[in-house]
Amino acid sequence: MDSQKKIIFITPGLGKGGAETQLVRVAKFLKTKNFNVLIISLNPINDFKTEDLQVITFKSGKKYLVQNIRSLYKVIADFKPEVVVAFMFSAIICARLLKLTFKYYLISCVRNSEISNRWKLLFKATKNLDDVVTYNALHSKTNLEQMGIVKPGGIVIPNVVRVPLTVTHTKNNIFTWLCVAHFRNSKDYETLFKAIYLIKDNKFIVNIIGNVHGQTWPFETVKNLGIEDHVNILGFLSEPEPYFHSADAFVLSSKWEGSPNAMLEAMASERLVVGSDIGGIRELISESDCGILFKQGDEHQLAAAMVKVMNIAEDELKLAGDNGRKYIINNFSEQVILHKWEDIILKRFNPVKN
Repeated sequence: MDSQKKIIFITPGLGKGGAETQLVRVAKFLKTKNFNVLIISLNPINDFKTEDLQVITFKSGKKYLVQNIRSLYKVIADFKPEVVVAFMFSAIICARLLKLTFKYYLISCVRNSEISNRWKLLFKATKNLDDVVTYNALHSKTNLEQMGIVKPGGIVIPNVVRVPLTVTHTKNNIFTWLCVAHFRNSKDYETLFKAIYLIKDNKFIVNIIGNVHGQTWPFETVKNLGIEDHVNILGFLSEPEPYFHSADAFVLSSKWEGSPNAMLEAMASERLVVGSDIGGIRELISESDCGILFKQGDEHQLAAAMVKVMNIAEDELKLAGDNGRKYIINNFSEQVILHKWEDIILKRFNPVKN
């Protein structure tokens, strides 16, 4: 392939979340296919090892707005991309507006089933600037198309999941849960903490991996509820894999999700999952039979689900884990998904003639 085929990825930031992880994996794969790849992060955040990639970050803050706009235009003009791939709503809007000047082929990647009012009007007004829209879950595509804020006919490309060749199961003295999610409003840790309080007479621990973003309320809430012996807030970890292997089960209490990467990794690691009955989580658990759903925001249902899991027979726990791993292998394997990305990008260079 001609090494001059140029592609830019645009993202709000490179904090280590599910969407950003997917972007970096796809970018690195395309580089191995001789694409000239550049990543633009609209914020000065990069939690990844990207020494083998070209990455440009911009300063945050209103005082840098004019400077950032000028710099962004210069980067695009100098690089001359043939394809731009934009991840998440704010970056998609940015890429659409830039397309008015630079006329590249735009692939917009929607990573969630809900859009905040902050972006909705402008997102809808610029929807026709997309050449292709991709989603990581069918629920996201269906919901946003029904809302009329995206062009119809989008493509669902699931997240890439690296499936470990072997899975270890640590024998824990007490039941060990894992939750992996940054401390954002959408993750609804309040419901999880309330559920833990309701069942605190049981013997268990919940290891929580996620960026606290300098907030104190998680620690204060844990202390006020008297659940310090059950909750271990570990903060952000760049290498969380050992905790997947040492967990007995995985829990996620999100208000909304597209296709949660951490849950996919838990399933790949043969862990039963408990998740809120919403969009992408519902799809994963219902189709794979790998866990239990609870009504989002209902701490009593979540508490009951956690107790049920902690009391089920070991063979049932293993069966759910096996189901999840098989589902990931069949639907989310790295080789299959990355080649889907390559195919939709190559269509820009090799269009089908009528």
